[in-house]
Amino acid sequence: MKVLVIDYVKLFQRIIATLFDDEGLIAVACNSRDEALRLLQQQHFAFICISMHLQDGNGVELCRQIRTLESYRYVPIILFTSETSSELQHQALSAGITDIFQKQADLTELTAYIKRFTLQYQPLNGHVLYIEDNKALRLTTLKLLRDKGLSVDSFTTAEQAWRAFNSKRYDLVITDIVLAGKMSGISLVNKIRRLNDSRGDVSILAMSGFDDISRRIELFHLGVNDYVIKPIVADEFLSRIRYLVGASRAVSHQVNMISDMFDQSHDAILVLNHRHEIIDANSAAGELTGYAAAELLNQPLQQLFAAPFDGNMVPTSTLPYWSGEVKLRQKQGSTLPAHLILYTLKNSSGVMHQHITIMQDLRQQRAAEAQIEYLESHDALTGLFNRHSFDQHLQQLLQRDHSQITPVALLWFRLLHLEEVNHTLGYQTGDKILIRIANRIKNGIGSSGTVYRITGEEFATLHSRNIDPNWLQQQGAAILSTIEEPLYLEQERVHLSAICGISTYPDLARNQGELIAQAEAAMHYARSSHTQPVQLASPELSQAIQRRHQITTALSEAIEAEQLYLLYQPQFGLTEQQQPHIIGIEALVRWQHPQLGLISPDEFIPIAEERHLMVSLGEWIIEYALHDHRQILAHAGRPIRLSINISPLQLLQENFAKQFLATLTRHTIAPDLIEVEVTEGTFIEDAEQVILQLNQLRQQRVSVALDDFGTGYSSLAYLKNLPIDCLKIDRSFVEDLTSDRDNQAVVLSAIDLAKHFNLRIIAEGIELKEQAFYLQQHHCHEFQGYCFSRPIPLNELLPRLDPN
Repeated sequence: MKVLVIDYVKLFQRIIATLFDDEGLIAVACNSRDEALRLLQQQHFAFICISMHLQDGNGVELCRQIRTLESYRYVPIILFTSETSSELQHQALSAGITDIFQKQADLTELTAYIKRFTLQYQPLNGHVLYIEDNKALRLTTLKLLRDKGLSVDSFTTAEQAWRAFNSKRYDLVITDIVLAGKMSGISLVNKIRRLNDSRGDVSILAMSGFDDISRRIELFHLGVNDYVIKPIVADEFLSRIRYLVGASRAVSHQVNMISDMFDQSHDAILVLNHRHEIIDANSAAGELTGYAAAELLNQPLQQLFAAPFDGNMVPTSTLPYWSGEVKLRQKQGSTLPAHLILYTLKNSSGVMHQHITIMQDLRQQRAAEAQIEYLESHDALTGLFNRHSFDQHLQQLLQRDHSQITPVALLWFRLLHLEEVNHTLGYQTGDKILIRIANRIKNGIGSSGTVYRITGEEFATLHSRNIDPNWLQQQGAAILSTIEEPLYLEQERVHLSAICGISTYPDLARNQGELIAQAEAAMHYARSSHTQPVQLASPELSQAIQRRHQITTALSEAIEAEQLYLLYQPQFGLTEQQQPHIIGIEALVRWQHPQLGLISPDEFIPIAEERHLMVSLGEWIIEYALHDHRQILAHAGRPIRLSINISPLQLLQENFAKQFLATLTRHTIAPDLIEVEVTEGTFIEDAEQVILQLNQLRQQRVSVALDDFGTGYSSLAYLKNLPIDCLKIDRSFVEDLTSDRDNQAVVLSAIDLAKHFNLRIIAEGIELKEQAFYLQQHHCHEFQGYCFSRPIPLNELLPRLDPN
């Protein structure tokens, strides 16, 4: 502990420093007011000693200045002086001097005074058992205790603490009253006090977040020595601990506390004689029972109970208290639940001669418990049953009748794009949407099943009456239709979609775990399929899921294992003689797995996107395609455009365009020979970021093609705002082009749009010469498809580009 000594006599400074050093105090000396104020700003001192006469002022005036410093408003300050006038004493005390010492006095008195006055700065010694389940409070209090030198064992549950208590001696137990786990802080205190050896006499300090007088009384009569309210005040807390570590509080303290709080308590307190007749009652007892306090006097306690008096409630010499719930009958005849504590007071001879009864109205607690019980089984937002209830109900259905199996069907729903709504419109709007969706599902299911909210975006329904697969799929589709109906909230039109997985017991699943796993798997498969939002679990689906799992597991190793390779599908234009010739190529990735064989991109690309592998896969494709393109250009001796498919996830990378252009530079390939292909769905996630990246590419003459045009939400206004140079007509519209009028209308519209916006147009998926001829007649002059060439490896492509 540091003490600041301000005195102009160097000899006196050295004497004080030596004296303090012997007592474990650190003295810092100075001889002027200005130097003292500087030190006080730079360091913290627990005690200050000032001489009356200084080089540049006097001690009283300096004290006034020190008291204006926020951190020294309450630090003890003593004044050294040889004067003894009452006038000086008055001036000193009014200036904030704590006490006055005569310089001629024995200075050992000063050290004793300082050490006693600053007791809180001295380290503590002792072993403490500390129980608190609030992590932040536990860590803060642990640091406070350990900084004071205490050895502390800390636990979050009373069960853990009880085991520790039985294996080690402690000087003090500090416990929260309400703890996680089956054992409360009160139960722990009870266990300790029932020990028949000296360990049961350990001092106990209770902590609570509620300043409840009746709770204090209960704790004191359970054997708690002291009680603090959270949040704790450090100095008060340490002071109580200092006392308890040294010695236990006297029993009389408990009695005095009861006496002081009797009339102030909001809970009913009755004093009984040895025959259990009421001899005193506070005003709260009258309010609770409906009787005037005077009406209660001399009445038996039994009169207040709606049920006969329980003989086990009578305290004994070995168990001097009873605590439990009773049904209280009020004067007007109504009953209410109450918590009752009945404990015994002994006279000076140790003989039980009176009883104290504390009664607490439990009606609000029961209402709160009912609310808690409701929330344990229901979702607080939607009012539907929650995951806990789902697990319980499903278990009951599967075990309901051991003699006869009860068929059960599970429909598992997931909302899509809800997180985007939350980010765009806010979580409050998202909550309103969830409530509406929950009501739609509940109304759609009706009495045919029970609805549960599983997680933020997932719902489930259980059915035990009808588990016909066709009906279940129809039911799932009907629910999805209701979910997809537009929602109108706060002038916003919101549209959500969803997917559904279905499983049945015992046809497909053998137990609860399999039923849930299959329904979830079917739901995930529905999401990945992009075509069937409702999926029924089946052996075939299980095989598909197993294959998907194998692909997922192997995909991360495919690049390093050199299982991936590129094929190139030529794109053709027409010469002046109307003959097709290669003007570009599209790089297409393929995967040859040693066990699974050739895996289609339609299988592994969606998985790569879901598993966040698309960025690294895309980088590999770009690197190898550009590497090959150098050979292609060198062999062809003329410009050949290279088209590379780019995933939305790649474009969401902030530096994608910069890295792409750097790769072009490294391979010395002109940007105007490169085209990136994107789909319409690319612009859904973050259109602003995607457009920014594509514009950066176009500024450097990299062209952009819109792939699969016509399959998304294309429109005139849509195309107007997109940074594109080319439209690619999807193969689905080229198929049956010569005979299907609808396909013809789509293709002709696409050609007109391209012409209107001055875009190139290319048709893909051409398999017949008639299709190519039709497209050529209608001014589409770039072609791609098996009619001209299948995707081929580099070694087959190069001969086709030979200038000769």
